[in-house]
Amino acid sequence: MLQEGIITGWEKYADTNQEVLLYGVEDQTLYQDNFKQLYHNISYYDFIMDLAKNVKKILKVGTEALYSDTLIYLEKKRSLYESGDLSFEKWVRLLLNEKNKIELNFNTPNLDLIEEMRNIKQGID
Repeated sequence: MLQEGIITGWEKYADTNQEVLLYGVEDQTLYQDNFKQLYHNISYYDFIMDLAKNVKKILKVGTEALYSDTLIYLEKKRSLYESGDLSFEKWVRLLLNEKNKIELNFNTPNLDLIEEMRNIKQGID
C-alpha cells in the first residue's frame, strides 16, 4: 500500500509500531475519500499562499496611504511594545513625553479603516 501511494510513510510507521495509534484506515472508502480531499487541498496551498501575500501587499499599500507620519511612528512603537521589546511603562512614558510632538488626534478619520485592515491581516496570518 505504501508503494502504491495508498498510505503514507507515517501510516506505515503507525502500522508497524504498537505505540502509535491511527484511526480511519479500517474504513477504506472513507479513508480514500479523506486522502483525496487532503491532496486536493494541498494542491491549492501555493495558490492560497500567493493570494495571501498579494492581499498583504495590498494592505501594506493601503496602510501607507491611510497612515499619517504620526500613525506610522506610533505603529512602530506599538509593535515594539507588543513584541516585548518595549515595556508597558516605557510605552506610556513615550506617549506622554511625545504627545505634543506627535499631535495626537483621536478624531482620526481613517482609524476604523485601519482597524478593519488589521483584522483582515490577522485573519490571513
